[in-house]
Order: sequence, then structure tokens, then C-alpha cells
Amino acid sequence: GLGADRPTVGVILGARGRKQWPRDRFLELVERLQAPGHLAVVVFGGPDEQGELRALAARFAHQVVVAPPLSVRDFAARLARCTLLVTPDTGPMHLAAAVHVPTVAVFRAAPSIYYAPQGSLHRAVQVNGTGDVSAVLAAVTETLERVAAGTTTAGSASPRV
Repeated sequence: GLGADRPTVGVILGARGRKQWPRDRFLELVERLQAPGHLAVVVFGGPDEQGELRALAARFAHQVVVAPPLSVRDFAARLARCTLLVTPDTGPMHLAAAVHVPTVAVFRAAPSIYYAPQGSLHRAVQVNGTGDVSAVLAAVTETLERVAAGTTTAGSASPRV
């Protein structure tokens, strides 16, 4: 459901316990990513979240693709097609880095930030409490600009546009 004519931002909604950023913050982020209309957005969730994700996707002004439940191999392949992934501290964060997809990782638990992917195309954003979406959005914008410019350093992901 996504074309190659514009960058695709993947968004992971899941996480557990203290690592989970409030869902309404991720939804606000998706709405703000869509506002200019030049980004495609795909939302990833687990099997138990599919109904909720479809209902949430229907409320957005622009189309949001809800990825179906996937095997790990298929999930990695879908992540690899994203220009960027926004995620809390989760396994998919590490999987995205492993398949060379730039990440913006949202951390609520202070010590977790040490486990963020490294490199110029990966950003870690520490949010306190419910956190401000603006800081995450700024990291997304900056990372997409770096991807478009082909900016990389050792340990960073290959550019994808």
C-alpha cells in the first residue's frame, strides 16, 4: 500500500512497562508527520493490536498503512523498505538497525538510552513523563534530511530514500 514516490516512516506502537511511550503521543506524532503530506506512514503492531490500529488509522487525515501481523523474516523485510523507523526501546528498534534502517528511538527510562543504535542516521530522544512530541518530530526531520543528503559515518545505516 506504499509507493516509492515519497519517504516512508515506520512507527512501532508497542513496548512494555516503563519503556512504553503513551499511545496518544505516538498518534500525535503520526498526525504531525502526515500534515505536510509528503511522507508515507506505516504503523506496526502485534497481533493483539490489529483491530485497534485499524480503528486509529481511519481517523487520520491522510492514509496510514497498518502492517498485518508478520513473521520475523517478513517483518525485517518490511522494515528494510522504510526510510526511517520511529520506535520505543523495543526489539524492532534493534532489528531495524540490523537491516540498516535509520531509527529515531524514543526512550522513557534513562538507562535505556545506552542501548540505542549508534551512527549518524540513528537518533535517541529521551522523553520525560509523557514527553513532548516536538522533540521526536525534530529528530525525525533531522534524520530524514541526513538520509536525503546521504550523510553517513562508520556504524551508521546506509541511506534510503
